[in-house]
Amino acid sequence: MDEEHKDESAGIEGRSPTGQTSVSEAGENRGTWGPPVCILVTILVTAALFRSELAEWFQPGKGTAHRLERPAAGAEKPLPGSDATSGGSAAGSGSAGSSTSERLPSRADARRAPASPAEDDHGRERAGSSSSSMKTDSGTAGESGETTTGDGSIAYYTCSMHPSVKQQAPGNCPICAMDLTPVTVEEQRTGTILVDSVRRQRIGVRTATAKLRRMQRRIRAFGRVEIDETRLFDINLRMGGWVEKLLVNSTGYRVKEGEPLFLLYSPELYTSQTEHLTALEHSHGNGAESFRRLVENSRRRLRLLGLASGQIDDLEDRGRILEALPIRSPSKGTVIEKNIVQGGRIEVGQRSYRIADLSRVWVEADLFESDLTQMRTGQVATIELPQAGGRALEGRIDFVYPTLQEATRTGRIRIVVENLDSKLKPGMFANVEIPVDLGERLAVPETAVIYTGPRRLVFVDLGEGRLRPRVVKLGVSAEGFDEVTEGLKPGDRVVSSGNFLIAAESRIRSAATYWEGSDETR
Repeated sequence: MDEEHKDESAGIEGRSPTGQTSVSEAGENRGTWGPPVCILVTILVTAALFRSELAEWFQPGKGTAHRLERPAAGAEKPLPGSDATSGGSAAGSGSAGSSTSERLPSRADARRAPASPAEDDHGRERAGSSSSSMKTDSGTAGESGETTTGDGSIAYYTCSMHPSVKQQAPGNCPICAMDLTPVTVEEQRTGTILVDSVRRQRIGVRTATAKLRRMQRRIRAFGRVEIDETRLFDINLRMGGWVEKLLVNSTGYRVKEGEPLFLLYSPELYTSQTEHLTALEHSHGNGAESFRRLVENSRRRLRLLGLASGQIDDLEDRGRILEALPIRSPSKGTVIEKNIVQGGRIEVGQRSYRIADLSRVWVEADLFESDLTQMRTGQVATIELPQAGGRALEGRIDFVYPTLQEATRTGRIRIVVENLDSKLKPGMFANVEIPVDLGERLAVPETAVIYTGPRRLVFVDLGEGRLRPRVVKLGVSAEGFDEVTEGLKPGDRVVSSGNFLIAAESRIRSAATYWEGSDETR
């Protein structure tokens, strides 16, 4: 037994060095990880307590619960876990009782203890004043969101970038996080906005006065030079024959009035001349009366065949038949068409020549339907030839055609222009400008008018920075000004520059009610 006990003691003593080493290593490990873990736990606990205190502090209606209050004189609160009826225990421990009476109440005790009546009334008074101040700032007066105190009250708050956002209290836009701006009832109903002088200067707002001014409109159109149809002549024969000799043998040739064009041999004409001379010889003998009637008939026949009275007189004086009759030009002008050649056959009714007098030409211009109503016969028009170095000629409107061209929905006017130097040639293009005097009319700059579908709007300056949109009706436009027939009076000031930004803000302020409504609603 003694030997076994010694062996066990030896075994224990042999393991003791190893055991002491393990315990020291464990101590070293605890010394390495212990402090950081304790610090981390402390931080987490402190943060949780601080967060709960902040939540209680900012919780609505809990303001009085955070004030530390001392108990009334002589009042003692029992310690947690003590029995209120065991007065002996409380009295027996004097030090404990004194420490209990002097201890400040905890936050939980303050929440359980009601505030005094004076303090409670004061808290409600402060809450009421805070609530009223918030209502004043937000501009709301009820759940509907629109105040009824006047047109200057705030209807709602909106975002300048997202007008669809509407809130009843100030804040940020849920889409872009921009600050919401207030919209008053007057702005919502009339679209009126307030822009101070500094802001006007930044966005470039300028105004102009609506006044009576003498308006002159210049109508510009595209024209084409044409031949004056009243100075166009055709050479047609009433008898058939052959060209004996061609005197004017090319187009573009300028001829004078009465100048021979060609010599014609016609069997029918030859027979008619023979009958006329025979009747003329027998008109001086017996039965002269019947032959005189025959002379008159034969002379009329020659005239109907195309011979002039002078040619018939020459035939009677000479008493000799003309085998080749000269065909003369009826007017001065230029040969623009020739349909015969030397020795060619001419049929009855065939046009052999066409001659045009180009000393006066037409310029025909196409105008829009709206411009045709201002055209009058006798109006002065300026003709400019681009191919002649911008040379300008003056003419007068001779005729306004009564029909429209269906394809282009334009009407045509005719301008007569003198062309003594033959600078205007048929087929040339020309620029036409027609000044129209419109008289004195109430007008505003065309930049002041905003087009919104079927309506036209201008922004009227009401003074003190207020701008209000107003519907107007327009007349004619001339030289950068639009005539106003309804909606303004002389002396009204309107926005003439920067009205795009003004219109955008007015649309936001009025929530598009003014802009999208009909004219009858305003």
